[in-house]
Amino acid sequence: MMRLFLLLLLVVSVWRMFRRFKKAPPLSKDRKGVTSMVSCDVCSLHIPEKEAICVHDEKGQVLQYFCCEEHRKQKIP
Repeated sequence: MMRLFLLLLLVVSVWRMFRRFKKAPPLSKDRKGVTSMVSCDVCSLHIPEKEAICVHDEKGQVLQYFCCEEHRKQKIP
């Protein structure tokens, strides 16, 4: 009788744990707050793209990223 009770207790415990993990909310596919990172062409420091100093070509495409004005002046006088 005791074995049956322990087996039943084990089955109920496993079933409850399975239900708890199954109900975990799915990971959000929102990219709010996620920003693209770029590296400085001089020091390789990774910075958010919004904060980087960009050098564009005639067509408007980004050629290089810099972390500060000093590094931009080093590369492009």
